[in-house]
Parts: sequence; C-alpha cells; structure tokens
Amino acid sequence: MHYLGTSLVGMNADRTVIAAAKRALKGTNGCLGSVIISLQQTQHDNLCQLRIFARLDDVFAQLAKEMQIKMDKFKLYAARVPREWKPKEDVFLVPYSQKDGKKTGDAKQKGDNREKWDLRKGTKVMITGGRYENDVASIVGKDNQGHYRVQLPGEDGITKTMGSWFVEAAVNGDLEQLPLVIYNAELHGDKKGLVRPNDPDVGSLSGYAHAIHDCPHVDAIKEELSQLTVDEAKGILSQAAKSCTWKGCNNKKENWVCLKSRRVLCGRFANKHMVLHNKKATEHHITMGTADLSFWCYGCRSYIHHLTIRPIYDVYNTFHLAKFGEKVAQPFGATG
Repeated sequence: MHYLGTSLVGMNADRTVIAAAKRALKGTNGCLGSVIISLQQTQHDNLCQLRIFARLDDVFAQLAKEMQIKMDKFKLYAARVPREWKPKEDVFLVPYSQKDGKKTGDAKQKGDNREKWDLRKGTKVMITGGRYENDVASIVGKDNQGHYRVQLPGEDGITKTMGSWFVEAAVNGDLEQLPLVIYNAELHGDKKGLVRPNDPDVGSLSGYAHAIHDCPHVDAIKEELSQLTVDEAKGILSQAAKSCTWKGCNNKKENWVCLKSRRVLCGRFANKHMVLHNKKATEHHITMGTADLSFWCYGCRSYIHHLTIRPIYDVYNTFHLAKFGEKVAQPFGATG
C-alpha cells in the first residue's frame, strides 16, 4: 500500500496505513506493508516498511528511469473544444438545459439543441447537485492550470474549484448533468445559497483541491515571517496543543496560527475563531494549521503551496524543525 504526499494527521483514512503496515509486521502471507512518500514526517513513519523523504515527481521520475519506462513530456491539460462550440473565450455551446443542467439531445446532432454555457469571470451560476445544490455562486476566474474558481455566497466567501475537463465532457455530451448552470432568477427563482458553517476553507466541485503558487499578501508580512525562530515556533505548537487562545474556548484539535500576530486560534471545523480574527484584523491574511503545517490565505481564499514561495517555505521549514527536530529537503522552484 502506497501513501503519497499525505501528512497523516488523524483522518479516518489513516487506518489503511496502519492496517497494512501491521499485517506485514505480523508476517501475514502476501502482505508487503506500507510505503510513505512525502517531505514531511508523519506519526506513522515508524510503522511503514519503506519511508522516502522526497518530492513525488522526483521519486517517480527515478522509478520510471529504473524501470525503463519512457515518459512523455508533461503538457498541461487543455480542454479540446471544436471552434463552432466556442463562440467566445470561456463561453461554450453545450447540449444541456440551462434550467436544470440536464441533457437536451445528442451531442453529435447538428441543430438547436445546444445552449450557451458562460463561464466567464463574474457570471452568476447555480450549482445543480451535491451538498451545494441550488446554491448561487460566482465565477471568479481561473487558476494557473486553467480550472475554474467558483465562489459561494456568504460572509466567508468559500471558494471551490471546477476542473476544466468538465468543459470538454460537456461539449461532447458525456455528462449526465452539468455541475452548474447560468443563474437566471426567472428560471430558478430567488435563491440565497446559504453557506454551511462547517464546510472546509477550500474545496472542490470536482474532487480537485487547489493550492496557489503565488500569493500577493506574502510581501506585506515578509518581516514578520523572517523573524520567526525555532523557539518561538515551539512555543506556538505548545500553545496549539493546549487550547485556542480565544477567551472561553478550550479547543485543542484544530488550531491555526496567524503568521502576522502569532495568535493561536481554532479553525472552521471547531469554533471558527480564526475566521472571526481575520474579520476583525483584516490585514492578517495568512495562517498556518498547526496539525499538518498547511497554509491558508484569507485574502486569496485559498491554500498556499508551501514549497514554491520562499518566505512561506522558510516558515514551514522552521515549524518542521520545531515539530520534528529536522529540516525538510530544499525544494525545487522556491521563489520570492
């Protein structure tokens, strides 16, 4: 069993790592155990049969070379859409109803069975299924890989990602239903689209989790980031293990640290005190989860890739040293 890039911080899925490793340790016939590949230490490293501290790209490039597998040069996916079905950039003609997203005809037939699917920035859309069914959201642009960013309504402005592969599938008529349609008050009625209070900070309409590789809010706190010491990081981790510092809150399990003020506060899955802190201190955008050392920017409404932005990587490295007693490998492509 292989575990790739996961921090294994206590989710239910961690059972698979433990179970496979223990079966191998017991000598169960045919059980080879667990292999963990990631840069960060995990709490189950001592159980696994093979532990590799490296980037996944580097490991699999070497593995492919050893196995003499020829790897094609990576090309970023781009939806293949015939010109006649794309009248404008990010506007597509699809054989689906813009009322409910259901298919209206055969995609191979030429005729009037196609309707406009407008995914341009600023378009109001209605989500057609899942836990956000009937919520009205806004297209807020695309990420650096061309996937569409969809912001839900409400004070928190949670942002989701719709994979660009939906476009090609929709044009070809391969979907049972569009994941979202253009919102029309006459067709859909007045919908407020309430945001559920326990949703994660960022997620996906398509199973794809997004982390940005460039954050405009890092420069504003470069000085604060550069002043972080290992001893201070140890103190922050110690406080996070004790409780959230919000008055009257004793949460211990899901705490974050504001990297500007250094306040330790609980996250959205607990009592949302870091969310409240950001609303009061609007320039305190960047936070870090003390459990898995992940970074979130309230200004960008997105996770931050911790290995590609130099000041963020330095903070990550300091906390990694404070938490595990050793630094992480120098990443390729760190900027800033």
